[in-house]
Amino acid sequence: MNNDHEVKLQNSSSSSIPTPKEKICKEYNSLKYKTMIMTGNTLDTPITNETNQNELNKFLETETQNNKGENWSKLSKTERIKKLNVYVDNILTNQHKLNKDESSSLKQFLYHLLDRKKITKNNEITYNEESGIIENIHILLFNSKSRKFTLNKNLNDIKKSKRKTTKRSTK
Repeated sequence: MNNDHEVKLQNSSSSSIPTPKEKICKEYNSLKYKTMIMTGNTLDTPITNETNQNELNKFLETETQNNKGENWSKLSKTERIKKLNVYVDNILTNQHKLNKDESSSLKQFLYHLLDRKKITKNNEITYNEESGIIENIHILLFNSKSRKFTLNKNLNDIKKSKRKTTKRSTK
């Protein structure tokens, strides 16, 4: 009988003390009430700027199209690597009759140049922004005897005329 009385005491004491979850709910409810009184808006308003998957895909498609139209210096490193791979596979392999080993060593050489920031400027590469294709790398020279590509040391002499701009005099 004494045990039954203790169980009843424990049950009655546990119901009067709120659990941490109930305490959070009470605090949240009082916060909601205060917010409603002060602003006239409740906290339970739904979020209106949520988008569905189709809208997100359309946004990403337009961003990728916009990024393709950027000049060489504004492309990310990943995009530059992709463009260099296409240039080696499509243009240089056909132009110089490269085999797989030579083209893979050329790609490694170009990656190394990209890491050393030797082919980052617009005047070093002829890049078509509309098509997204590299047309020529000016600082890259091919030695037909050794069948290797080298870096041209006379970078300053190449394409200076392309960089020149005319200044207008304001009077």
